[in-house]
Amino acid sequence: MAERMQLPTTRQSIVHHFAVGEYEGYLTVGLYETGLPGEVFVKMVNKDTTVSGFMDSFGLAVSLALQHGVPLKLLCDKFSYIQFDPKGETANKKLPTAKSLIDYLFRWMDLYFIKGDVSALENYIKPEAKKSIKHVVTKSSGIGSDAPPCRQCGELMQPNGSCHVCKYCGETSGCS
Repeated sequence: MAERMQLPTTRQSIVHHFAVGEYEGYLTVGLYETGLPGEVFVKMVNKDTTVSGFMDSFGLAVSLALQHGVPLKLLCDKFSYIQFDPKGETANKKLPTAKSLIDYLFRWMDLYFIKGDVSALENYIKPEAKKSIKHVVTKSSGIGSDAPPCRQCGELMQPNGSCHVCKYCGETSGCS
């Protein structure tokens, strides 16, 4: 049985406003002390109870997956480009169209958390604030910007002497 790693009672989070077609909402990503996502909440603004209920439930499922050790990269790879309604144009220049709400949310998380592209927030954050956000995401976790992704699970590795090690699956960059 997998062990659940719950987030601390008080934690940092990132809130991202999004719009896909005529649907808009807020993605809240709760962070562990390392800066990695541990929970996801999706609150839809529209009154469509089916879509709102689905997104609430899906956020809970993703949160449980993250807390049980499923790498965010794996989730992003599996849920990006899934196509179903609602879909359409977005307000985000980096992701101008989405094949579904799920597609948009996971491609946004991939851009921000996996690729470390702080400009994914360009429509929402003042330019002078981007430096401090980049610092929080990469430096608080002890992961430098030159850390390679793990070949096994895709998470960013941490420095270990002159090598790197993945704190999630134990894979090393080739050193013993």
